[in-house]
Amino acid sequence: ADARSWESMLTEFERIFNMDGPDTVVDVATEAGIFTILLAAAAGAGLVDTLSNPDATLTVFAPTDEAFEGVDVAALLKDTGALKAILLNHVLGSVVMSTDLTDDQEVTMMGGGKLTVKIDGGTVMVNNAKVTGADVKATNGVIHVIDSVITFDAKVVDDKNEKVEDLTDKVKPNEDESSTSACSLAPIVLIAMISMIVV
Repeated sequence: ADARSWESMLTEFERIFNMDGPDTVVDVATEAGIFTILLAAAAGAGLVDTLSNPDATLTVFAPTDEAFEGVDVAALLKDTGALKAILLNHVLGSVVMSTDLTDDQEVTMMGGGKLTVKIDGGTVMVNNAKVTGADVKATNGVIHVIDSVITFDAKVVDDKNEKVEDLTDKVKPNEDESSTSACSLAPIVLIAMISMIVV
């Protein structure tokens, strides 16, 4: 799929930041101010309406901006099918509070990936990501904050039920490209900053 232009993403961001009405998952994530890259990716993948649907019941494991360190988001934006699959594998189509999570629990995410919960004392892991904040409520679901972009051992499928090759590799940091990856995030952060200024 063709990557969406930065101009179209800016328009989408303006729409996000000017939303009226109840606090949906998108509203809450926007107000938090630490999910700028996640929201940019959601706009690029065309998932804003899904996440802001007032009739939805969602659980979002939301990576913070720091969680994207070393991830080449600009490259992902060029493959919107893979990007959408990755993001949907951070979303569950029902509301699951932290008290509903159990050790070794396995759930299937909206993108088809299998998420395994590990609980050790006060530490909760979902696959490779640590839950650093839980039960952030929205009118259409709940957000759990995580410190990494979730990766999966098995390949998953996109919305057309087609295999997305090397999905895990797309979100694994490449040590040799860490500086390049950091630079690739700059346009996304800039868009978010411009959007906030516009508002």
